[in-house]
Amino acid sequence: MVNDSKKEQVRKKWWEPKSTGILRQFAHVYHGTYHASALKSFSYTPQHALVNSRKSAGEIKVIIIESGNSGGSADTVEISYEFRPRRKLEFTLLPTKRMASWLQRLRPTSMPNSAMAKLYRGSSSHPSIFRSVLKHEQLQDKLLEHPDAELKLSIKDHKAKLTYRERIKKLEEHQIAAGVELMEQFISALRDQSVIYETR
Repeated sequence: MVNDSKKEQVRKKWWEPKSTGILRQFAHVYHGTYHASALKSFSYTPQHALVNSRKSAGEIKVIIIESGNSGGSADTVEISYEFRPRRKLEFTLLPTKRMASWLQRLRPTSMPNSAMAKLYRGSSSHPSIFRSVLKHEQLQDKLLEHPDAELKLSIKDHKAKLTYRERIKKLEEHQIAAGVELMEQFISALRDQSVIYETR
């Protein structure tokens, strides 16, 4: 629930891109922080917003990739969450209409129901665990509300990264919040399957 006092508009400077205004407004309304782009030691960090996970599981990062086309093309919102893995699960979940070569190194994974199978196809390192993740509470129903979303869980150098990407026309902060809510449910599902390492 968003406090009414937080709903006021954050004023965007005229020379700033629209993504800056959206990220600032999202951070303002949803109790997060906005971070401008930065270049340090030849390493570039794009502008982003950070919000704390409601599950007390760290921070969720939001980036907007603008289409660069003024003709009404959709922008892409990318939401990510990094954690220390306890189980080495990796997966991808893509709309059925899209192809990706990196699916080939993972094992094809059937969807938990026919509605999901019409919209998505998946691949994972551990199909039974991935299916259990997808069956968590109302996660399947929430995914059906995002038919163009792509999700990926990868592991590199003993660090895991869960990434959600979706192209949205006329992107606004409440649509980012819906993506963050979906990420929260994935985090809960991964915790229930002991994929996330938690200190006692």
